Amino acid sequence: ELTRLETDNEEIIEYATDILKERREMLEDYFSIRLSSTEPVRLETLPILLDTYLPNLDYLPQYLLRLSKGINWTEEQEDGDTEEKQHWAIEHLFYHAFKTMLVPSKHLRQAFVKLTEVQQLYKVFERC
Repeated sequence: ELTRLETDNEEIIEYATDILKERREMLEDYFSIRLSSTEPVRLETLPILLDTYLPNLDYLPQYLLRLSKGINWTEEQEDGDTEEKQHWAIEHLFYHAFKTMLVPSKHLRQAFVKLTEVQQLYKVFERC
């Protein structure tokens, strides 16, 4: 039913469901994505990337279709662009997590210097 939210093409929906059912064990082992073993197939779990981070679930149907159609399941991917992916993950996931969850000790607080904040920057650039 989730894939139906992304497309009306029955052939694509059936293909996506079949691929996900076929790769159920691998998805659970490698990515902590659990699908039910009974019909109709249901999405039971998603991986927890960070404790307080909840991805936008509006994109879940698109994610499932891409998981079924956009992946070459027969060959392992070479690690050619991992550095770019690591930079993206650091910028979009870890910085956000540090900002929301990091509570430094008294000793470590002395190492941080507040340079500015976004509201101050908006004030400065509004004048330009």
